[in-house]
Amino acid sequence: MNAGVDCRRRSLPHRTAFTLIEMMLAMMLLGVLFSVFVPMLLTIAHERRDAVREQVALQHAANVLEDVTLRPWAQFQERLTGPELSADLQPLLPDFQQTVAAADVEGTPTTKRITVTVSWKHRSGQRTQPLMLHGWVTAPQEPQP
Repeated sequence: MNAGVDCRRRSLPHRTAFTLIEMMLAMMLLGVLFSVFVPMLLTIAHERRDAVREQVALQHAANVLEDVTLRPWAQFQERLTGPELSADLQPLLPDFQQTVAAADVEGTPTTKRITVTVSWKHRSGQRTQPLMLHGWVTAPQEPQP
């Protein structure tokens, strides 16, 4: 009885490789996975670059605001300008624009509100939503006797 079972086992061919259908199925599954993940990875990379651009613009606006608020009070009566964007950051923020404005605060003539606004062109070609930072400056108090 054991001899019959051994004959059948020997007559079955041993599989040592994948069939053509199995290989095609595996390639098809890999193709589907790549077609889903590659666009997702590209989107993540673009969003990350946009976040870096926004962070750089925010840091520049903070530097400008700090520079402007440290100026003497007499300079707030003139048109304000801040430091320009450095040359190494200009490729990162194409068509960069910044404005610095000082406005009187109602009810307190010795206080000015400083607004720094920055914007640049998005990779889609449209301008980004302006990024604004505000600060307040007060005139130095005269010493009282």
